[in-house]
Amino acid sequence: MEENKKIYSVLELNTFIKRLINSEYLLSNIYINGEASNVKYHNATGHIYFTIKSKGDSGENYAVSAVMFRSNASNLTFRLEEGMGIIVNGRVDVYERDGRYQIYVNSITKEGVGDLYQKLQELMERYRKSGVFNDEHKKPIPKFATRIGVCTAPDGAAFRDIEKIIKRRNPYAQIVLYPALVQGVNAKLSIARGIETLDKLGLDVIIVGRGGGSIEDLWAFNEPEVAKAIFYAETPIISAVGHQIDYTISDYIADKRAATPSEAAEIAAFDINEIILSLDTYKDTLLSAARRIINEHKNRLKSANDMLTALSPAKKLVQNKEKLSSFKERIGLLLSNVLEERKGANNLLADKLKYTLSGMTVQYKSRLPFIRNSLLTSIHKSIDVNKNKLKLIYNNLDAFSPVKRISSGYGYLESGQRRIVSVRDINVGDNVSIYLKDGKINTTVNNIDNVNILDT
Repeated sequence: MEENKKIYSVLELNTFIKRLINSEYLLSNIYINGEASNVKYHNATGHIYFTIKSKGDSGENYAVSAVMFRSNASNLTFRLEEGMGIIVNGRVDVYERDGRYQIYVNSITKEGVGDLYQKLQELMERYRKSGVFNDEHKKPIPKFATRIGVCTAPDGAAFRDIEKIIKRRNPYAQIVLYPALVQGVNAKLSIARGIETLDKLGLDVIIVGRGGGSIEDLWAFNEPEVAKAIFYAETPIISAVGHQIDYTISDYIADKRAATPSEAAEIAAFDINEIILSLDTYKDTLLSAARRIINEHKNRLKSANDMLTALSPAKKLVQNKEKLSSFKERIGLLLSNVLEERKGANNLLADKLKYTLSGMTVQYKSRLPFIRNSLLTSIHKSIDVNKNKLKLIYNNLDAFSPVKRISSGYGYLESGQRRIVSVRDINVGDNVSIYLKDGKINTTVNNIDNVNILDT
């Protein structure tokens, strides 16, 4: 072995080749056509491993390995099959461990339809730049649609699925079908006329779509006539073209995109059973709230009634009458006691006089008339003094009687359930009840003078 010669490892060699390939711009974004072979879908990872084959001028087969990772494979609109003519787009790179290069595929188109994909991308870009895809043009889908238009083939599986789901969710919903061509040369005009016709019927929402198919089958939904009809329609439109992986211009320009016609029906028709269940829940909630409010008001009314009864003038009068009756009984008892005391005192005095006179009959016989008159005068005077005191007590008690006051021309004022004791308690126009000794007067306040009668 010669000295000073550089010796490379396999890894270093593979890494060097990888750098060479990565530095070539052509290999970073290359299109290759050929035939798919050895196709293997990896279920665990979702990756697709396959070989691209083509024949040379001499008839020999040439091949290159390819891999399409799950992130890109999920966008495929068809299943890659053995022997299928394809055009792949991707980058060439080296797998350093094995020292072999392969194509890391970004997209795959069937050979012969690549032009349609290119045209679709150009249309998408043109519409995107014009702003017709922007959210400000999207109309909201009504939550409770009952008149639903459908623009699709009448004999297709798409309409059967739509009709079945709408009837299941809301059997009262009205379905208006426009039988349109959804494939072929005249399909674009038929679909556009269907949208315009349904738009004039004042429907709640319109479903436009069809079942799955190839890009050629779905192409009518990429045509400008259909895009224009959707964009200018006043009725909210749901686009439901193909399967979940299929996208058309109609999907982007419509107010709402559904992955399938069945999903479009789910979006358009509300579930009436859910509404009924919600209404029952709301009803129970309202009834509970109403019962609670009624019970609260009943309790408040009872409390107010109890308070009104406790504070009513009639009850006050009864209480005052009872007090007056009690005072009268006490005064009568007091008067009876005074009289009894005076009577006892008089009897005692009479007895004393009797014994005294018996011993002094002769001595005071000449003075007896004078003494008798003096005693009678004293007795009458004492009785008069006690009578006056009793009368004064009675008059004082009588002066404080509510009945006496009402009988003397005073009245008790009330407005609604409020007692009126000041002009601040009443307003002009209020109804007032005046309670007098022999009845009640109902009147209306016409004027209020703020004059304090205690200052006049």
